[in-house]
Amino acid sequence: MNYLEKNKHVLVSDIAELMRKDKAVMYDVAELYKKVFSGHPWEAQFICSNMLVKGSDSKQKCKAIYRSEACDKFDIIEKNNVVINDCRGNYTLRDNIYLLSDAIENGNKCIGCGEPLIIKEFFPEYINHVNLFDEAIHKEGFIGKLALADQKIVGFSWGYSLPDAATTTVRFDLLREKFSEKGLHPENTFYAAETGVAEEYRGIGISTLLSAARLTEARQKDYKYLLTRTINPYVLRYMNKNVAKRGIELFKDPEHSSKWYLWDFKKSA
Repeated sequence: MNYLEKNKHVLVSDIAELMRKDKAVMYDVAELYKKVFSGHPWEAQFICSNMLVKGSDSKQKCKAIYRSEACDKFDIIEKNNVVINDCRGNYTLRDNIYLLSDAIENGNKCIGCGEPLIIKEFFPEYINHVNLFDEAIHKEGFIGKLALADQKIVGFSWGYSLPDAATTTVRFDLLREKFSEKGLHPENTFYAAETGVAEEYRGIGISTLLSAARLTEARQKDYKYLLTRTINPYVLRYMNKNVAKRGIELFKDPEHSSKWYLWDFKKSA
């Protein structure tokens, strides 16, 4: 029997409404964001300090992400039974993700760049999760939902009109021309930015509730397209089922392992 079947109440509420009542909501959501994205499948716990340094070619000097503990998780794309996001074998099956103990055994040198290992916390030293959330809620067309259970925030889902300028996590300025070629503009495209659920509450339908609430409101605003960037097969499965029967894979993000996908609201699932 799952959590929802036990009749323990899960409420889905509007982020802006809750923040008007309690400013502490911002920090609660930001901390949950950090907790979610430092876990599977993103694994963003620590980074090599050279991730903050640009090389002579103006690219990041290192892209190594580190975890303090081993992992045995993976995802499967059910359509063709392909295994992805595989962190088994001390992360040797994931690009640019390593165990700290492996770097120590490597002479305390970063496995990514070979220089002496100096690590930084991914949040907030590389990405400030509080600033990221504050940025998001002020975006044009912001839609945000929170899941509440056991008197705490356990999940979030938000998005906004497709930006023209770079955000904390996405170089939209570098992608503007690519999107424009596809006919995607702020006035007709909803960017489904973030969805996350605390690990202990996953697999019981909360992500579906959040995504459905966000999707319903986006439809009401009469966007033509829905756009997202993800490595999560469950996100793709949900969108294919509830937005349009088959999303279009656009391209791989130039700075991340994630890919961009597009759905047409007018081609209802």
